[in-house]
Formats: sequence, structure tokens, C-alpha cells
Amino acid sequence: IGGGEGATLRECLKHKTVDSCVMLEIDDVLVNDVAPKYLPEWNDCRDLADNQKPGEDDGSYVSCFEHPRANVHTVDAIAWFMDRFGPHPKPELNQEAEKFDVIIMDALDPDSLVPFSDILYGDDGFIKAIATALNKDGIFLAQVGMSAEEPEFSEYDKADLTLKGLEKLLEKNGAISEKSYNEAHGEFDQP
Repeated sequence: IGGGEGATLRECLKHKTVDSCVMLEIDDVLVNDVAPKYLPEWNDCRDLADNQKPGEDDGSYVSCFEHPRANVHTVDAIAWFMDRFGPHPKPELNQEAEKFDVIIMDALDPDSLVPFSDILYGDDGFIKAIATALNKDGIFLAQVGMSAEEPEFSEYDKADLTLKGLEKLLEKNGAISEKSYNEAHGEFDQP
């Protein structure tokens, strides 16, 4: 879910055990124009072992968006999951054929001012649809932003409040284990 710049897609495709990677990104311009032109290092798949175009000795898929194991859809991921795995799925969509071993949500940070970020991290129906979309023993990973800089203020930090709400929704919908990783390493301005 999300990851329109292609970096999460690239990292998934590095694993030979991944038969297919479905990417749902709402921003068509980001996927088809901005990311390939201005962020090519984020979605460059030339170093993948299976990155050879059929019938071409020297041809490779430069962009991960073109890779044969990538199934990229520029759609509203919330609607996509609700239509297939929500409380009233569309009958023409086959649920069993589309279950996932892993779902990664690399979307907006939960403290984003964009209203649908509240749905991504806090809507019981959407989280239930995610849980329904997973195979038995499936894994759900969510990028939830940075923790509060000062722990004593975490009760006022929207990201921390959203994370606590998400944890409750995941437990309610069958999560048997959850782990939160807080680390300073990983900011764009740090190595």
C-alpha cells in the first residue's frame, strides 16, 4: 500500500521467494512520471538477478515498476481492500485468489494532515479488511512515522496516539504479535 516512489517495491523484489508483488498507489503521476524521472535510484531494479527482459541479451528492466513480478495498480488502496475484503465485498472479486502472505503499508505518516491518513491507521473496517486479506500466519507491516522526540510528550503526539489506536485495532482483528521499532537511525539527514 503506497510506496509510489518504488523503493518498497524494489526491496520486495530483491527476495527471490517473492513470486508476485502487488503495489497499490493512489498517485498515478508519482508512479508513471515523477518517480521514474526524478527518483530513479529509488526504483532501479537493474541489480536484480532475474531482471532480464525475455529474448534480450542486454535488455533489463530499469524501473521496478516494469519488472515481471511487479503488479502495479494506481488505485485507491482503501477502496481496493474494502471491495475485496471488507464487510460487503463485491461478488465479482475472488477473495481467496488474492490473499497475501505479507502486506506492507508504506503510505502517509499517521500524523499527516491529509484526512485519509486517519482511515489508513484508525478505521476499524479498513484494518479488518487488511486482516481478512492475509493468509493464515500472514504478516502486516506498517510504516507509522517517527516517535515523539521527548517521551514525556508522547501522549500529545499524533503519531504516538495513532500508533496506540492502531495497536488496539490490530489486536481486535486477530493480531497475535506486534512489535514497534523505534530508532533514530533512518532519517534522511543521517547516515
